[in-house]
Amino acid sequence: MDAIVRHYKNAQSRYERSNPAFFERIKASWLVFDKYYTKTEDTPVYAAALVLHPARRTQYIRKNWKKEWQRPGINSVKKLWESSYLNAPVNCSTSLSQEENDQARPVNKLGQLLQSLEVISKQSGEDEYTQFTMQGPTNIQSSALDWWLHDEQREQWPKLSQMAINIFSIPAMSDDPERVFSGARRTISWERARLGAAMIEKLECLKNWIKVGISGVDTVDYD
Repeated sequence: MDAIVRHYKNAQSRYERSNPAFFERIKASWLVFDKYYTKTEDTPVYAAALVLHPARRTQYIRKNWKKEWQRPGINSVKKLWESSYLNAPVNCSTSLSQEENDQARPVNKLGQLLQSLEVISKQSGEDEYTQFTMQGPTNIQSSALDWWLHDEQREQWPKLSQMAINIFSIPAMSDDPERVFSGARRTISWERARLGAAMIEKLECLKNWIKVGISGVDTVDYD
């Protein structure tokens, strides 16, 4: 979104004098774009995707958003964290937490001395969001979702990683889900008229997961 805004600004500067007719078309296009851009204010998910992206975080918003947008956007993400994830139970895929690993490993006198010199603080479950946003952006070689799915991140940020995975799993467009459920007309035949909505939803999801190969089952032709 922000890249498109910058593109509009550059195009306006380029054509305002040299091509007034094209300049007016750019303005009209920008108005349509703004109609959809403002919809990102209806939910904190867009801002959360920026804040939780390891290569962007809050620094991105402070650099690229208007001053009056920055605080509301960042506050909406923090509110989402506090209301839905801060007090949620930890669902970590690793078998042992870092604390359990530390307890299982005996520490000799030298180890105790080295621990007293540590400059990296232990992560606190209640402070994951604050500690993550205080860190600077980090370049990654994968998508943000893949980065958060790594065991290292899920162990270090057990609650925050669940929030990030939920957000980055949201499809950018609804075309694919719409196509999936449009296929329900083949599932609901006259002989299956008593199928309930919940069962139909499960069937359509399973068919799609098998088709795209994420279920571990060989592809089946449903046509």
